[in-house]
Amino acid sequence: MKAIPSLDPERSETVRGSQAGSEAGQRGDAPGRGREESRDRAPEQSRDSGRADDTATREEPQQPQRQSRQHQSTPGDAPSTDSPGSDGETAEQSTAESSAEPTQEDSEEVETLRSELAERRAEIERLESDLQAATDARDEARANLATVQEERDELEREVERLESELRRLEEELGAKTDAERRITPQEALQGTDLFVRYRSKGESTLQKAHDSGQRREDVTDNLRLEKHTQFDAAAASVGGQAYDQFLEETVEYSFVKWVVEDLLFEIQSTGHTETLQDLYDALPEINRIELNGVVTTTDAEENERQETFDLVFRARMGDPLLVANINDSRQGASEAMMESLITAAERVGRTSDAFAAAFLVTQSFFEPEALETVADATRGGLLSRDKRKSFVNLSRKRGYHLCLVEARNENFHLKCRNSAFDFRHTLDFHALELLDDVVDFSV
Repeated sequence: MKAIPSLDPERSETVRGSQAGSEAGQRGDAPGRGREESRDRAPEQSRDSGRADDTATREEPQQPQRQSRQHQSTPGDAPSTDSPGSDGETAEQSTAESSAEPTQEDSEEVETLRSELAERRAEIERLESDLQAATDARDEARANLATVQEERDELEREVERLESELRRLEEELGAKTDAERRITPQEALQGTDLFVRYRSKGESTLQKAHDSGQRREDVTDNLRLEKHTQFDAAAASVGGQAYDQFLEETVEYSFVKWVVEDLLFEIQSTGHTETLQDLYDALPEINRIELNGVVTTTDAEENERQETFDLVFRARMGDPLLVANINDSRQGASEAMMESLITAAERVGRTSDAFAAAFLVTQSFFEPEALETVADATRGGLLSRDKRKSFVNLSRKRGYHLCLVEARNENFHLKCRNSAFDFRHTLDFHALELLDDVVDFSV
C-alpha cells in the first residue's frame, strides 16, 4: 500500500527516501547500492528523525510494512541484520558459503563415486586384457590351422603318390588286390613243400631214365612239381605278388626245378655217371623238397642237433638225399658260408646213409678262400684210388659230393673239383647245353 506524501516538504522527502529504500529492497538491488543510498540520506534522516518517528508512529496502524522499511533505512541501524535488504544478502551469502563447503555426506558420496569409478576402470582394463588375450589366442589358432591345413595337403599329396605307386606296382607285378592274407617272403618259403609227381607212372620217369634211358622231353612232359603250403595259397600275396608268381621267380624254386628235371640228363650226357655216382643215383629217389628245411642229426654220443638248410631233398621215407644253401646277395660266397655248409653236411652224412650231395648256390661268385676250403675238404689221401669227383670222405664207406653252383645270367653253372663240366640252365628250364669255357679249380 502506497503512503500519501506529507504536505511538509521535509517529511515528504523522508517518506520518499523510505519508499525508495523499500522498493530497492523489494527489487533485490545489490547491497552496496542500498548502503550507498542510506549514506546519502543520513543527514536528512538525522534532522527529521523526530518528525519521521512521530509520523511513522501515527501511520503505524495503517502502514506496518512501511514502518519497518523506514526503521531499517535509518543511519544508526544500517549495518543491522534486521534490515530486509541485509537479511536477503546475508541469506544469499550463507547459502553460497553452505554450498561451497562440502558436508560429511557429500564427502562420503564423493568417495563412493570415486571408488565405483576406480572399480569400473579396473573392470575396463580387465576386459581389455581379456579381449587382447582372446585376440592373441584367435591369431595363434588361425596360424595353427594354416599349418595343419598345409600338413594335411602335403599328406594328401603323399597318399595320392603312394596309391599311384601301389597301382603301378600291382600292374607291373600282377599283385592280387583281393588277397585275404599278405605274407613275407620268409613265411612263404617256410610254409612251402614241393612234391615230385608224374601224370602217369607207366610213362617216362626219372627212374626209367636212370636205369634204361628215356628221352628228356618225355620225362619232363610227364613230370610235375606240386606245391603244398601251410596256408591258403590262393588267398595269399607276397610282396605285392600272387604267391604262385612269387615262388616261381625265386632262386630256390628255379634250382629245384633244374635239379629234378635236368641234372640227371646232364650227368648222362657228359659221361659223369660214375664220377658223380652217389648224386646220380639219388636223383630218381627225390620225392619231396622242403624250403627252409631242418634235418635232425645225432653225434657219436647220440645227442640230437637241428641242422637248417635253404633246401632239403628227401626220399619217400623222409631220408635226406641232398641239401643246398642259397646266397642271393651281390656279395661273393665267402669262406664262412662254405665252412658252415660243410660242417652241417658232414653231420647229416654221418647220420643218414642215403645222403649224397651238398650244394652251395650263389647269384654272384665264390671268393678264393671259399674255393680253397672246398679243395681242402675234397682232397683224398695220397694212396686214394677213389674216382669220385668233388667227394668228401666221412669214413671208409660214407661220404657226399660237394658241389658249387653259380646262378648268373639266368643260368646255372655246376662246378666240381677235378671235373670239367659246366651246365647252362635257361629260363624255360628245358634247354641245357654243355659249355666249353669250363672253370676247373682242381689242385
